[in-house]
Amino acid sequence: MKKHIITACFCASLFVVSAFTQTTSTASNIDSLVAMLPHLRDTAKLDALNSLINLSIGLAAESHYMLMYLEEAQNQKNVRAEGWALTALARIYFSQFDTDSVFVYGKKAISFNREHKQYNFMFYAKRTVIRRYEHDGQILTAFREAQEAYEEAKKLQEKLPMALMLGIIANIYHTIGQYEEAMRYMTESVELASQIRKKNELFMFENYIFLAYMCRYLDRPKEVLRYSDSIEATIKRIHTEKPSVKLQRLVFQNEYHRAIAYASLNRSERSLQSIRKAEEVFDTRWIERNSYFGVILNAMYGAYFHSIGERLSALDHYSKLLEYYKTHCSEDGIHHTKKNMAQIYFEMGDHKTAAEMCGQMMRRKEELNKMQFYAQLNEFRTIYELDKAQLESHRRSEAIRQQQFVITGQTIAFLALMMIAASTAWSRKKIAEVNHGLYRQIEEQYRLEKELEKKNRYIQVLEKSEKIGKWEKDEDEEMLESLKNIMKDQLLFTNCELKLKDVVEKTGINEKVLQNCIKNKTGMNFSEYINNMRLLYARELLLEKGKRMTVEAIARDSGFKSRNTFYNLFREKFGANPGKMVKISQKQDENYKNQDKEVIST
Repeated sequence: MKKHIITACFCASLFVVSAFTQTTSTASNIDSLVAMLPHLRDTAKLDALNSLINLSIGLAAESHYMLMYLEEAQNQKNVRAEGWALTALARIYFSQFDTDSVFVYGKKAISFNREHKQYNFMFYAKRTVIRRYEHDGQILTAFREAQEAYEEAKKLQEKLPMALMLGIIANIYHTIGQYEEAMRYMTESVELASQIRKKNELFMFENYIFLAYMCRYLDRPKEVLRYSDSIEATIKRIHTEKPSVKLQRLVFQNEYHRAIAYASLNRSERSLQSIRKAEEVFDTRWIERNSYFGVILNAMYGAYFHSIGERLSALDHYSKLLEYYKTHCSEDGIHHTKKNMAQIYFEMGDHKTAAEMCGQMMRRKEELNKMQFYAQLNEFRTIYELDKAQLESHRRSEAIRQQQFVITGQTIAFLALMMIAASTAWSRKKIAEVNHGLYRQIEEQYRLEKELEKKNRYIQVLEKSEKIGKWEKDEDEEMLESLKNIMKDQLLFTNCELKLKDVVEKTGINEKVLQNCIKNKTGMNFSEYINNMRLLYARELLLEKGKRMTVEAIARDSGFKSRNTFYNLFREKFGANPGKMVKISQKQDENYKNQDKEVIST
């Protein structure tokens, strides 16, 4: 016990030194803690791992130490620590753009924390998963998940989760350009969160910064300053109560909004003061986690120089900012920066360049609206099919329950021995009917999909011929059709090690263009598109060769590495296990053979 106390005190002393002195580097603190880990046990070890996580925030090692923390929490059966670790891992992988890991750990966190009634952790995990849907362009799915989560939080009467979900709904409205709705929902979130402010100050900061950003985007600089003053007052209060808490990044973001708001109001001196404060707290290590911090000063200086009439300097800073947005595919940032640059060109008398930039913005806006429309249409179709399959599954379950109820009533009415025989025969007959119906349903689904694909191609041809008066295919459509032909002719998707670069080499299409084509036309990313082709091919093999090949062999021949992955994806898409489908097919063939024998004998 004495040893644990000494080691815990040593961990605490490392934090004090790192917070208030500059003599000991972060790297040496990390090395010291790592060296101590083998000698620690129980709570002391968790505390040391937590210290490592805090020291490595924003670094590549953060997820590694968090995984170690999770494993230790599981070994100690510490439910709260395990729930927090799962939730934090989903957040870390979100910041690293690791979509698959976000969904894996996010869903684990939701399930685990719901089971143990740790609702704050559960809703933070939900928030991360919904944001991932939103960032992947699955807006309808994100919106539906957020609404369902808000209703669940409402039933539980949990204020922080309710505020979290209102905030994420506001973000979704912002993504689709409904800025007034975004402001309304975020204001509701702030009002609700203010009732529990002391429990989660950082969440309040996020909301205030979002509101300041929205007001700046809507050209309401006075409201931006009002929210910035609230943020500054809260920062000062926290520093007074907890001097060791570091809020430099929040100070930086707040001064960023203030600098641009003051510039919009032509208060250039105050704008420059905010820029200087932002530079004072700036830490170059932030760039390791988010490179945006490296160019955000260009936005501040661009607005400042514009406000004092130094337009060439403003254009120089805005050009650097525009290059960053183009590199990181930030359409919102590109649009806003071009808008500022066009205004400067107009003021300089270069009306031609200003008009060209405005024209580019309008054309790009139309393209994005069209892409968003088709993406949401594809997503809506997917959701519709999933809901339909779920409804059918529910109906079948109800029918089975009713059948079981009838069987139970008959069992009470008849003698035990006779009832066993009668119920066995009846059950077998009904199971055969259900299997037959399921088999026919799968065959019908396959036939309808083929017909729908043909009809969709025909409708697209008619629509295009009606618009332009001649047979002409969209470039993305031709590209996707070429990709399909290569995939089917060469069965590329059956290679379980297939990568995007392999397809690029085969097709000669640019990697980014190919990804955008698949996303625009199917609503899926590359791995989802390849898995979809594998599943369709696997279904054909099951129907044709299921009685001669094992399910594992069919999964392997279709390009799946893992049996579990194949089973999960197949059941999700078709509503039945592959093994069940093979058994139904074999049973159906046996019934047909028996019927043929009876006819011959007769």
